[in-house]
Amino acid sequence: MSDEIVNKVFELYESLGKNGKPAANEWTCLAAFILEDASGGCGVVSMATGTKCVGGNAMVIDGTVVFDSHAEVLARRNFLRYLYGQLEVVKNGGGSAIVELEDDKKFRIIDGAKIHFYTSQLPCGDASIVPTNFESDQESIENDELPAKKAKFDVHRTGAKPVKSDPRQDPKGGGAEYHARGAVRIKPGRGDPTKSLSCSDKIAKWIYCGLQGALLSLLITEPIELSSIIIGGAGPFDRQVLESALVGRSGLNGSESSKRRIPTMARSPIVFKHSAEATGAKRPCAASIGWADVEEKKLEVSVEGRCLGATKKSKKPRFLTTSKRSLFCLFSSVYGASKESAYGTLKKSSAAYEARKKEFVQKMGSWSDDKTEFDNFKID
Repeated sequence: MSDEIVNKVFELYESLGKNGKPAANEWTCLAAFILEDASGGCGVVSMATGTKCVGGNAMVIDGTVVFDSHAEVLARRNFLRYLYGQLEVVKNGGGSAIVELEDDKKFRIIDGAKIHFYTSQLPCGDASIVPTNFESDQESIENDELPAKKAKFDVHRTGAKPVKSDPRQDPKGGGAEYHARGAVRIKPGRGDPTKSLSCSDKIAKWIYCGLQGALLSLLITEPIELSSIIIGGAGPFDRQVLESALVGRSGLNGSESSKRRIPTMARSPIVFKHSAEATGAKRPCAASIGWADVEEKKLEVSVEGRCLGATKKSKKPRFLTTSKRSLFCLFSSVYGASKESAYGTLKKSSAAYEARKKEFVQKMGSWSDDKTEFDNFKID
């Protein structure tokens, strides 16, 4: 099943043309969400590429800029776009392979529908701190014997740094003692630091709290769970480290395991052709691609969290369909929210989701700095 899913993702990627894809000397990461319907049929419902985040100084309070353009995060934001489209279809009397009406105001996930997640490499942060070992010549100190091979242990480095509030700061010692395992981390940025949490931390939250997030929890009765996570065939991989990072830190592999589905985790041998390992390129592609299985504007190309070609001084600013503002507009269309309601206020009103998130953060031991100032906007 995993190879079938990966091939479907690659087929879609190949069909999208060259705009936003890496040049000959660049690489990128690819991620996607795949729906397996109740009859067993599979189809890609969202996909994205990307490796970039905007720095803290480029963050805006009106919800128009996407702060985190890593492929995994953009794919999930496009998955939300797909969900809103399906809710509209069902609301208007149509059929969907993923949702159905529960009552006049709520929707439910169709029994037997499954969501799979693919990413072409390990998520940044805790999941990428995997062991590596190599042999080095270690001269024997006895009787002038020939050099013997001695294993040395190390870990792959992540550029993501622990949040300041996390007591598990990197000791930066030698070899395997360089990183602190389990820490909640911030994605790296050149110059202006980002405020975006690592993909390992965000995926751990999706697994614990549900893919739908706070707003959709007001519309969908139960958390949307991942059935499987598939890692592409390039770069390092360690299943134990991956499971620890994504479910172990929040306790889902222990006493909480009976309450929520734990996704299966597998590695596909198929390598994404634009991965760093396949291309040998050192420079990440600056652009991102976002795609969702929706009626309008399936495909978008973005740079620095904005539509490709858009500028900060445009008279008619264009913002991505995956921005907070755009997703809030989609939510309001289905939910019927008042224009007087602020984005952050409605998120906080999702009591069940907020309770799960609070429990999750407690189990993780720390979380990101308060960013509520970026959630106070309203729809014009």
